[in-house]
Amino acid sequence: MATKRVRALERAGTPEQIEKALRKIVSHTNIELDSIFGIEYRNEIVHAGGLKAILRTMREHHNSVTIQDLSCQALSNLAFENDKMRLVVAQLGGISAILKAMSNHQQDENLQWHAIQALWRLTLNDWVRDRMAKKGSADVIRQTMAAHPSSKENVQFWGELALKHLKEPPSEIFLDHEGCEVPDWLIDFAMAILLLVFFLSLY
Repeated sequence: MATKRVRALERAGTPEQIEKALRKIVSHTNIELDSIFGIEYRNEIVHAGGLKAILRTMREHHNSVTIQDLSCQALSNLAFENDKMRLVVAQLGGISAILKAMSNHQQDENLQWHAIQALWRLTLNDWVRDRMAKKGSADVIRQTMAAHPSSKENVQFWGELALKHLKEPPSEIFLDHEGCEVPDWLIDFAMAILLLVFFLSLY
C-alpha cells in the first residue's frame, strides 16, 4: 500500500494528481492511527522513497499553497513520535523545505499552522533542534506568529511550543568530556551512521 501511494506521487503530472497523491500519503501516515500500526505505516512510506518524493515535490511546486500545505502535513506526520525519523527528515532537507514554504506563503494560515506543527515535532530531537536554530527557524516562526495573531489554537499555540524548545540549550551529547563543543563534521558523521542503521532496520 505504501509503495503504491509513493509511486502515485512520483508519477503524478498535474497539480490535481499531485494533491490527490499527497492527500493519500497524509491519510496513510495519519497520527491518529493506532500507535503501533502508525509507526509501521510511516516507516513504510519512507522505505518506499516517500520522504524524498515529498521533498522533491515541494521543490518543484514551491508556488502551490495546497501542495506545500499537504507536504508539510505529511512531514509533520512522519516526525510524530519517532526520533530517528526526525533525523531522516532533517538530513534530507526537510527543515529548509518547511521554512521556505512558510516564507513563500506567509499569509496562508493553514499552511503556517501545519508547518509550525512539523517544526515543533522536529525540535523534539536535540540534534535536529540545534540545526533548526542555526537555520534561523525561530525568526521565521516569530514572523508567522506576528502575521497571524488571531490564530490562537493553531499558529500561536504551536509557535509558542516550537519557540520554547528552540530556546533550550544544546544537549550534553554535543559536548566532549571537557565541556567543549564537538565539531559539526563529527556530529554529522555520527548522525549519518545512525541514519544508515535506521534505513537498514527498515529492510
